[in-house]
Amino acid sequence: MVDYERMVELGLDPEDAKRRYGTNTGLFATCMNIYFRTNAFSKLEQLCREKKWEEAFDCVHTMKGSAGNMSFISLYNIYSEMTEDFRRGEPEKAILLLDKAAELEKSFREAAGFEE
Repeated sequence: MVDYERMVELGLDPEDAKRRYGTNTGLFATCMNIYFRTNAFSKLEQLCREKKWEEAFDCVHTMKGSAGNMSFISLYNIYSEMTEDFRRGEPEKAILLLDKAAELEKSFREAAGFEE
């Protein structure tokens, strides 16, 4: 069961979600399911460990867009900051945000009912 109240506490922007999905909670739930099934966070972590910065940039840029489409504004902001760090050639700065992003991703998954 989705805990929307908790998701709002984590950084879901309900007004943005309403603009995107209207009152169609079924569509939002379907898109959220797709987001969590296709999320590439573990890939991003691996790319960063391997110092494949260009691929890591592409990955985090995609994740930024996906988080924005879901109205997960707190995640969108982290991924935006990471994207800009990569663009400036400061990947070491970007990877400092991985733990924060991982924790937030996990919390969103739990609130959405995707974690046991």
